[in-house]
Amino acid sequence: MVLGEVIGNTMHPVIHFLDRIYKCFNKNNPEYNLTIFIDLKKAFDTCNFDILLKKLSHYGFRGVSNLWFENYLRNRSQFTSINGVKSDMNTLLTGVPQGSVLGPILFLILINDLANISDSLFSLLFADDTTFQLSSNNINDLFTQANVELEKAAEWFKSNKLTLNVSKTKYILFRKPTQKVDFTNLRLGINGQNIERIGNDCKIKSFKFVGIHLDEYLQWDAHIQHVRCKLSSANFALSKIKNLFPTNIKKNVYNSLFKSHLEYGLPCWGGVKHSKLKAINILQKKSIRNIAGKHFREHTNPIYKSLGFLKVQDLIEYQSSCFMYKYFNNKCPSSFENFFIPFRGENRTKSFILEVPLKKSMEHFPTYCLPKTWNSLNISHKNAESLRIFKDNLKESFLSQYT
Repeated sequence: MVLGEVIGNTMHPVIHFLDRIYKCFNKNNPEYNLTIFIDLKKAFDTCNFDILLKKLSHYGFRGVSNLWFENYLRNRSQFTSINGVKSDMNTLLTGVPQGSVLGPILFLILINDLANISDSLFSLLFADDTTFQLSSNNINDLFTQANVELEKAAEWFKSNKLTLNVSKTKYILFRKPTQKVDFTNLRLGINGQNIERIGNDCKIKSFKFVGIHLDEYLQWDAHIQHVRCKLSSANFALSKIKNLFPTNIKKNVYNSLFKSHLEYGLPCWGGVKHSKLKAINILQKKSIRNIAGKHFREHTNPIYKSLGFLKVQDLIEYQSSCFMYKYFNNKCPSSFENFFIPFRGENRTKSFILEVPLKKSMEHFPTYCLPKTWNSLNISHKNAESLRIFKDNLKESFLSQYT
């Protein structure tokens, strides 16, 4: 399967990614999930024009439209300027413009057929973040199959004139803590070079995938620690300006430095136990006291309400509900089609069947948390005529409880 479409935001590929792992774990005989994070050398800069134009033609961009793309890609020039000294102007022979709207789309078109190399390999493509996922309950067979698939992938990249950066390509064997593995004789490699493993007993403990830090047991400790560090720095900045600027300026600082890190990807990792969110909750309370200029022991509920800010736990439910509203109203990318199973019948209006995990330790996965959150919503919220009305009503319902 390939998700070679323009996915709405970076949270979407992570949900797909975690769903694959959830399905591996949620079996009577749990499977290992082997994920390989592919790194390409200067991926956007090395796109071959001829190959890309042929693939555009294959997907229907022919004649004038293909010529338009050719004119867009070819005969571009660039130079480097350092301290006022400019290099010679050079014509670009490869590459799609970075920072442009078309750049990621054209790159995806170039690599969209990567999934065709194998029926057993799950490829998740998001711009130049490419991952391969394979699963099996036999660890030796899994690594053997992975090495075979990597040989096919290496040949595909070579044919498409893209270069693998093996030293930066990593893999994680996702599994439950109870699944013990001896890695002594297990190796993954490409072109004779070993691929480095990421794990609790390795030099690198976690991998950053589209801004989310993943560990081999998906316990989210690494990501939560990363968020805590960002929030701590943001709160320090707020503490320094709490007596210098008006509230509206401090709210802007909060939104840019604190909220942006706090809310990123919450539906993916926010299902963790409440105890793991305690430190984040404390930091949020400190930050809103700094915004309001209140004593460090001041009760925070009235502050949350006056500022119009939601608490961490409510933010998780709020963002999860917004995703489900989009899903229910067909506003998610087509890759989410039939992702959840709806209830049938009048007594189950606008609800979804929960795929209950076999183990309680798996209840933090979005595959379970998202529909559960939606099912618990009041029907009046679900019937909102637009996403904006849905968001406003839901936020107001949370704020009304802060007394």
